[in-house]
Amino acid sequence: MRGARICIIGITFLVLMSVSAVNCQNGPGQDVSDQKIIENLNNMRLRLLTVLDATIPVKDHFDKTGSTLSSVNKAAGKISTYKDKNGKVLVEMIDSSNILLNDTFEDPATNIVLDTDYVIYREPLCCTLIDTKNLEKLKVCYRCNETRVWQNQTFWSGVWMNQTVWDLKTGNVLIVKLNCCGNITESALQKRQGLNPGVTFCQVTHQFEIP
Repeated sequence: MRGARICIIGITFLVLMSVSAVNCQNGPGQDVSDQKIIENLNNMRLRLLTVLDATIPVKDHFDKTGSTLSSVNKAAGKISTYKDKNGKVLVEMIDSSNILLNDTFEDPATNIVLDTDYVIYREPLCCTLIDTKNLEKLKVCYRCNETRVWQNQTFWSGVWMNQTVWDLKTGNVLIVKLNCCGNITESALQKRQGLNPGVTFCQVTHQFEIP
């Protein structure tokens, strides 16, 4: 129980530091409307990080043996698609040396799509989470593998050092860089064109398309 409390306290502390760091980097001369956009995007980032942390274990424990399987062999490797009885889908791309390059997990119950690129030893390089219902997207890369000691307890940092969050409805993007302690070192707001009203997410291409 003590370890659980320490983890909860640590996570809460990192979240508070993230919010504070973004607010501080806004600067006194920044437009008020931009400050509000940054605040909303940062809240979205933190919320989607929680969704990501909840989705990864579901994907990792996907029941392959109880699912239907279809495979496509290509020159560069093999693409295997698993679909379980609840409609969840896991697609794995494996190279000719049987090394996992990428997998995509889809859960129709939560409208979540999680795409993961790997380096060797199945270590995630980048994860892209898409909420196809709320039109929100989070991409995280380069996870810090350092361990930290707090109150004589050792815990894994696990901080994603590059984080980008999109509000796909408005096109607004917040790019955040963090250190292994979870402190924001850089942040930048970008304003892009949002998706057209009425777009839908295509399960085949994994792109938003106009019906």
